Amino acid sequence: AQERQLLIDLLDFLRQRFRRFPGMRIYHYSPQERLYLQRLSSRHGLLQDEVRDLLSSDGPMRDLQQVVQSAIRTGQGGYSLKEMEPFYMGSWMRSEDLDNGADSVIVYDTLARKGVLNPGAEISVEDAEQLRLLALYNEYDCCSTALLHHWLIAQRRRLRHSAVTGSAQPDTK
Repeated sequence: AQERQLLIDLLDFLRQRFRRFPGMRIYHYSPQERLYLQRLSSRHGLLQDEVRDLLSSDGPMRDLQQVVQSAIRTGQGGYSLKEMEPFYMGSWMRSEDLDNGADSVIVYDTLARKGVLNPGAEISVEDAEQLRLLALYNEYDCCSTALLHHWLIAQRRRLRHSAVTGSAQPDTK
């Protein structure tokens, strides 16, 4: 019931934002967010048309991983968000406490099964610390995705400038 309500609340929030900002885009990294929305909508049998519109190819969701994989070649081992961060995060690189997405999913699932996420639940010091680290991990990923988006725009501008002037760097004079 709580999961169903969270989906309803999320879509209501997005509806309000789209009314206020009609050209708004939702940037994410990897197809997981799309899959989660589809699964939640199907599982609860609600708002499937709205979710389908959100996820359509001309909808507002943009997967930056697709952009990165089609436009950039790196010497990194792959194209995970973490592997791309050396190009745009600089001194803001994630710490070891925040570096494993798979672990964060397991921790979240464990806390949910323990009932820690239920409203009014008693939370131990250890569980509170796990929630704090999860929140930091999610916040970091949001910031990283936003910075990646800005970096990609800067790369596009640099390439356009280079095509016009023959110089790789825009003139800053």
